[in-house]
Amino acid sequence: MIRQAELEALILYAFHEYYQSGSERLELHQVSSLLSVDVTDARIELALKALSVNSWIHIDNPFVSTQPTRYSLTDEGYKYAEELLERGEGRVDSDDTTLKAPASDRIVGFDHNSSEFRQIAEASDALRTGLINANDTGDLSPRAVEVAVQEVESLNEALRRDFIRPSHVWQMAKSSLRWIADHAAGAAVGQAALALLALIAAFFGIVF
Repeated sequence: MIRQAELEALILYAFHEYYQSGSERLELHQVSSLLSVDVTDARIELALKALSVNSWIHIDNPFVSTQPTRYSLTDEGYKYAEELLERGEGRVDSDDTTLKAPASDRIVGFDHNSSEFRQIAEASDALRTGLINANDTGDLSPRAVEVAVQEVESLNEALRRDFIRPSHVWQMAKSSLRWIADHAAGAAVGQAALALLALIAAFFGIVF
């Protein structure tokens, strides 16, 4: 199960991606549709309220009870989402492109039966299936989709090995999933790629 802090980060990423082409204030069900993780509306609402405390999300409560509550990303929230994405790209700040080592170079083994790993495996399988079956893949051409499927499969294979080097797997994930997300921005597969990247970051203990 995705942690609440991870859900809050995913909501910020989703709003950031949405604002590349949209600008409307969103109702709760619309926010939910931007996410590719299976969580209840109650948890999404809790996450939105927590984000509003930091002034990253604005909650527009209606004067009339029959009207829905709407949510929007604030300027502070947009900038913070950009900062998180820059960290995910391995940049110290916007003017420094020095790569960080996000995870240890030690060889480690993981419990493939843990709930966290199973969630990553399920998200990876869902992304692969989505790439194969989706009608909307954004700016990904048919050949690019084939490459994306191959890269997701390679990442999945790397994650399932008995022993891995986290920093190497993270670089694979970041390169492939950010590429998919950037070229399929606004499409479900783009959101799925971002969600998977966030799950992998949380699994490795990377600030993303």
